Amino acid sequence: MAKKWFLRFIPILLGMIMLSGCGKNNQGDSTSSSPPPGTDSAGAASQTSEPPVTDEPVKLTCWFEAAFRGVYDQTEPGADFGDFHRYVAEEYKKIHPNVDIEVVVVGPQERAEKLSVAVQSNEMPDLMFDTHFALFDYAHAGILLPLNDIITPEDREDIPAAAWDNVTLNGNTYMFPFTSEDGHMGLNLDLFEQAGAMDYVPEGEIGQWTPEEFRDALRALKKGLPEDVYPFVFYCGGPTGDTWNNMLLRMFGAQFFNEDTTEIVLNDEKGVKALDFLLSLQEEGLIAPGCETLTVEDAVQIFLNKKAAVSVFNVLHYNNLMKGLNEGTIEKPFNLKFAYIPNEEGPTCFTYVFGSAVFATGDEKKIAAAKDFIKFYSSPPYSDASMIMLPFRNSVADKLRETNPTMAQLAESLQYSKPFNQLAPGYLELRALFFPELQAAFTGQKTAQEALDSYAQKGNEILKKNVEKSKLLNH
Repeated sequence: MAKKWFLRFIPILLGMIMLSGCGKNNQGDSTSSSPPPGTDSAGAASQTSEPPVTDEPVKLTCWFEAAFRGVYDQTEPGADFGDFHRYVAEEYKKIHPNVDIEVVVVGPQERAEKLSVAVQSNEMPDLMFDTHFALFDYAHAGILLPLNDIITPEDREDIPAAAWDNVTLNGNTYMFPFTSEDGHMGLNLDLFEQAGAMDYVPEGEIGQWTPEEFRDALRALKKGLPEDVYPFVFYCGGPTGDTWNNMLLRMFGAQFFNEDTTEIVLNDEKGVKALDFLLSLQEEGLIAPGCETLTVEDAVQIFLNKKAAVSVFNVLHYNNLMKGLNEGTIEKPFNLKFAYIPNEEGPTCFTYVFGSAVFATGDEKKIAAAKDFIKFYSSPPYSDASMIMLPFRNSVADKLRETNPTMAQLAESLQYSKPFNQLAPGYLELRALFFPELQAAFTGQKTAQEALDSYAQKGNEILKKNVEKSKLLNH
């Protein structure tokens, strides 16, 4: 029954999930068999004494979205996508020799087609590691299983509520959070100093500012910077990275969806105020020209080229900055400060949750083994690998404080992340409608109210259709 229903859902997923790819960190190039820091491989395996979920031979297929390279470090010699899962599969087999695990690396651009074919042929993977907003439509389709039975109270205490909120609906958790990609902003302090605008740098290890303080800083930068260096770089040339725009339009307290995620309400007074605010930055010459054609990759590159003082920024961009400085491809100095996204209600950021989900294949032995494998590598000591990006577990993040204070600060800041899609069914399809309306506003074709009204009208038609189809919202 779930399969027949999902076949009607495939055109949406096939067309839209390919929009979900985020910028990847291309550091390094891995197969490493390194054990967790401070742990020998055999010792780590022997610490687990759980009885086998089955004594019979089991073969699992694990799909890994190409999120990071290496096992514990993306700079490991020969680092490649899928190394971590191949490593923990070998570790798991030492304890459960009857379980074979095939790891298949899936690129973000091929994910939709591969999954749709897998569902139609009833050959779904047993488990998959990916982002929550890319996978959650499959939970709505009824083909992801809850993982409540493998999540302990200790897990829920060690991992911030902000992570669980992104993968839990109606009391059921459909992904086990592992690591994350954040959404902050970056400031080039050298350009602030050059412009005589250091007094406008937001206070805090990660700077916190209101929209008004943000604008004041941009105005001060404009006064002191050369004409070809811009205070801020904004973009709306495509869907990738549009989560920053989602958050900026909520800077005055607007919500994207209503409380039960059945209606887009971004076009209210607060949302329109935020878009008008951004349009005023353009009118004052505080943002780089041509934002309607710029992508998030363009924006970050302009920032790394020292042609903008403020840009969207996250841990992957930070890693690329450090790599560029070390290799000489980015000119030193580059004094970076992270800041929260401007918001009048307090510190605001977002997170893409990377974690694992189990598909409803109907094979109870494989489902049990898949869940057990996820629990195995999502727990200490293997969860130390989450430091490759931003770890969720407080127990892991604490280890970063001495080795990488910047990463530790970013990990700690995830407590302030706000859900950006509210687990709305068909969210990826809604993204395709969002950026064209921003383009219309920034090119003067529509007012802020007209652009957001148009988005809400078109989006709500799609949202209503997907809400009616959702297995989670209609049970």
